[in-house]
Order: sequence, then C-alpha cells, then structure tokens
Amino acid sequence: MSSCRLCFSEETETRRYPGQNELGFDEIVVCRNCGFGWAEPLKSQEELDQFYSKGAYWESSQASKELVNHYMNQSRKRLKKVLPFVSKDRTIEILDYGAGHGCIADQCAQVLPNTNYSFFEPDPVMARNIMDKHLSINVSQINQVEDSKYDVIFLNHVLEHVADPINFLKQKIKGLKAGGVLYVETPRHDFLFKDNVFPHTLFFNEKSFQKIAEQLDLYVLNVKSFGSALSFKKANYLEKVLRKLLTSLYKLAILMKFTKLSFFVNSLLFRYDHPSDRIWVMGLMRRERDSLKH
Repeated sequence: MSSCRLCFSEETETRRYPGQNELGFDEIVVCRNCGFGWAEPLKSQEELDQFYSKGAYWESSQASKELVNHYMNQSRKRLKKVLPFVSKDRTIEILDYGAGHGCIADQCAQVLPNTNYSFFEPDPVMARNIMDKHLSINVSQINQVEDSKYDVIFLNHVLEHVADPINFLKQKIKGLKAGGVLYVETPRHDFLFKDNVFPHTLFFNEKSFQKIAEQLDLYVLNVKSFGSALSFKKANYLEKVLRKLLTSLYKLAILMKFTKLSFFVNSLLFRYDHPSDRIWVMGLMRRERDSLKH
C-alpha cells in the first residue's frame, strides 16, 4: 500500500474513485494520519496540463446566472475572511490564481478600491471576460508569478486539480511579500458525498491543510471546514420542501436583480458560516519574515 505523499505515514486506506473519467483513475488513497488523499494511478503535471488544454473541461464548466451569483457570494465571503489581515491605507496587491469568472475582482472593486488585481486564468474565454469587465480597480493578466509582490494570493478550487500540492504551492508563495497571506480553498473529501469527483486528483481536510502549512513554513491564521451538501439524500420531507422554496426564491431574486436578497438566500442554502456537512475546507496562512530564508 502507498505511503502518504504529504506526511509520509504508511497508514493509508483505499476506496473506489467515484465516477467515470478520461484520465483512467481507479482509486483514491487516503492517509489515516493527515487526511490527504490522491487519485491513482498517479498522473504527472504535464499529463494534467495536457488534459486541461484540450478545452473539453472548460466547455463543460459553463455557468448559469444562478451559478455565477453563487460564485460571487462565495468570493464575497472569501474576501471578508482576508480583510482583517490587509491594510486599507495603501495599495493592495492581489493575485487570483485560477480566477474563473473573476468574482474576486468584482468584490475587490466594491470593498477595496485601492487594489491592483492580477490574475492567472488558463481558459482564454474567461480571461477575456475578466478583462472586459472594465472595473474601477487596476486589472492585469499574468502568465508567471512575480517574487515577493503580492499582499494576498487566492487559490480557490485550484489545488485539487494539480499533481503535487507542495511543489505547486512553493512556486506560488514565492509571490507573497513578507507578512502576505495565502487563501486556499478546496472541496473537503468530496468523495464522501459526490457520485462523481472527476477531474479532481487530490483530496483534503483540515489536518492536511495544517500539514501543508507546516511543510511550507507558513503561519496558520485559520483553517476550518464549512458548507452544506447539495444532495437531498439525507434530508427529511420538510427539509426538502424548505430547500425547494429557497431555491425558487433564489432564482426569483436573481431574475429581479435583488442582489442582496440572492446572496442572503444563497448563504442559507449553502451554510457558508456553519460547519454543517463540511463540504469545503479553507486555509488562511501567512508568510512570516523568518520563513523567507527557506
């Protein structure tokens, strides 16, 4: 049996990889010590890059208005978690790596007007859409991360798509200034509640985020799990009726462009601020001055 690729423990367990997939994953190996999991047979970063470069994944990830609003509310919550650790008295350098629809940029324009927002986004259509927003903040697209430039780096639902989390993050945190913060968010062991986890290659919980911070010599500001599963499988009749009513209200609020109401209802549906089913895990970590020499 494979030893853990994160904490090197030999105490692991194996489970079936849920769902059909183009990369030939058969199983997920999960460490009993730190909770880190990975899909096997292993794929190199080059193989993963080749898969994502085909465009099929991007075409299958087109979002409805309801989903984009959901992403926007998520980004609002993420930025709120970061705000206590940045100074609003000067220009803030933010990197959004894997920016998707650029919702972090929209939220920065609303609450952090003194922001230089840089982003990396491999989907050319999405990248162009971000540039076409014409926001009130400075927006620029990058191909490489500059050393010691950023006050904040966001990695939202990126880490579960890479081959090696430590090597990947080592390259990204070089971009943080001394005292800069890294916000990472991924699904939390989504093989527990999803019928199909493809194309996820890595799986995390709170312990694995703590282990990542330890290996990268980052100071942990906050690590927690949160969120409610979308499935009705465990809901009773009244819970199902309530969720259907909230979903209808959510769609109506978006249709009528009642943004605050749509965010409120979306938060009720997904329970961002409560442990609940714990379908996501987030880590907020700071690069300390003493760690710059490592």
